[in-house]
Amino acid sequence: KDKRLASYITHIFEKDFIQKEFDTGFAKLITDKPAGSVYDPFLQKRLGKMGYVEDVWRALQAYTKRAVRKEAMDPALKQLKESAVDLDKESLNYVMRLTHRINMRPTEVDNLIDNYIKSSPVGYKLGARPVSVISKSIRQAIYRGTLGLNIGSSMKNLSQGTNTYAKLGKKYTTAGYIDLIKKGNTGIEELKKVGVLEDSFIQDRSFNVVKQTMEKVDKGLFYFFETAEKINRGSAYFGAKKKALAEGKSEAKAIEYAKKMVRDTQFKFGAIDTPVILGSDTAKILLQFKSFTFKQAEFLGSMYKEKDWGGLMRWIASNVVVYSTIGRSFGWRIEDIIPDFKFQSPTGQLVKAGGKALSLDEDTRKEGRKELIKTVPGLIFPAGTQIKKTYEGAKLLTKGYSETPSGQARFLAPKGPIGKAQALAFGQWSTKQAKKYFKRGGHPTSAETMVKRKVVEALIKGDNEALNKLAPEAVKYSVDSKKAIKEAMALAIVENDDEAIKRIYPLIKKHGISNKVLKTAVRDLTYSTRDKNKMKVKMAKAILDDDDKKIKKLYSEFKKMGITDEALRKEIKKLK
Repeated sequence: KDKRLASYITHIFEKDFIQKEFDTGFAKLITDKPAGSVYDPFLQKRLGKMGYVEDVWRALQAYTKRAVRKEAMDPALKQLKESAVDLDKESLNYVMRLTHRINMRPTEVDNLIDNYIKSSPVGYKLGARPVSVISKSIRQAIYRGTLGLNIGSSMKNLSQGTNTYAKLGKKYTTAGYIDLIKKGNTGIEELKKVGVLEDSFIQDRSFNVVKQTMEKVDKGLFYFFETAEKINRGSAYFGAKKKALAEGKSEAKAIEYAKKMVRDTQFKFGAIDTPVILGSDTAKILLQFKSFTFKQAEFLGSMYKEKDWGGLMRWIASNVVVYSTIGRSFGWRIEDIIPDFKFQSPTGQLVKAGGKALSLDEDTRKEGRKELIKTVPGLIFPAGTQIKKTYEGAKLLTKGYSETPSGQARFLAPKGPIGKAQALAFGQWSTKQAKKYFKRGGHPTSAETMVKRKVVEALIKGDNEALNKLAPEAVKYSVDSKKAIKEAMALAIVENDDEAIKRIYPLIKKHGISNKVLKTAVRDLTYSTRDKNKMKVKMAKAILDDDDKKIKKLYSEFKKMGITDEALRKEIKKLK
């Protein structure tokens, strides 16, 4: 105590002022030894040097960050070091690499790149660990670009509830979701208090006094994703807690059991829980987003090892249901439920495209530039991936069809409000029309259909110049102008476009298109085949049940849909 400095607050120095490497003597001493504690420079003897940063808040932040890390990590590192005493060489190497990664020591590859950068004109501008600085900056940008405001990724994250279902079963998984909704803000406060919301999949976010603006931006960007995390973790926690209490466990033991269930099903992504292969700064760039893949594989592997066949069957069945129903709306594929270990990452895409752009071959360079233009905005700019999806969806709806770079039509735009919303939220590739396009083996929609669609668009817009240009194509592909006029009028009526209706009306009269034919066309645009089938089944059931009240309720909508008596008779026969 007598050696302490009174009224002392730690000093921090600018990186360029010290340019100091880790002491080589210490480096030799700790080589090939598992770390037993976190190194804290603020516990060393104060030398009274001048030139420090005179900003008390930056100093406090640096001090508390290191102090909290040391307080939290030292017990775990001490335990690891003690467990490594009598290990065989292979196991010892594993523990050593694990403790090195927890203590953020660079790998040999990281060191080589660090030394190369520091010996270059860049020097110490990026500090003593430039790879760490570069890696973190790239990962932050990619998280913001790919997950920022991304509705599709957030919805896919919600599918992780199948892990909870696999472990807790139907009763307590349902109870978990109900409790989370019932408790509302009180439930969220409990989740924060017990710490199950502290560890997010989205790592590498530095929130501090200096970066307040970026902190606010990030909260907005990751709102959907973090909400999905709260739902996943909250339902697992409350479901497991309810189960433990039902089994007679005390409140304290029930909370511990619930926290373990969240760790098991929703995973932890901190330094201690990161697989060794993903520990280095270089690997974190090259294998970004693979942490979840490893965790999911471990989760399934543990159920297999424990012979939890019931849990595995529940996991498979629930995923098949989710992916083949809700997932279809978002463009998910059933094969996506299998953890994907392909060596691919956003940074890898950029490096590959950049390499092509620098190629000596002219065609390869052009291809590389195109790939860079296509990938960079979506990966680097905040919310870039979602903006790109919404832009492509809007372009599809505005144009009326999707087209290849060469101008060839791929598939038509969706007509109904649900299809349009789907295209805007999840991109053009999530639509039913896109799926049919891929089922056709990527063959474009027929030329006749596409020309007819262009004619319809020109009629609605009143673009006579476009109609004149399309005339030769319409003749070539035998496009029936009468059908195109009927479709354009029906579309204008559905869209409530008075101007278009006035323009097209004289053509309707000229071609003698009856009100009955037009009514059918409007009905076909208003009600999808799926809507009609649902109504047909409802009405058939009401007739079989002799439910007059229900028949009366359904009748007016049933007539609007134009379902024939013959179709209804067939449905009744089928139900009988």
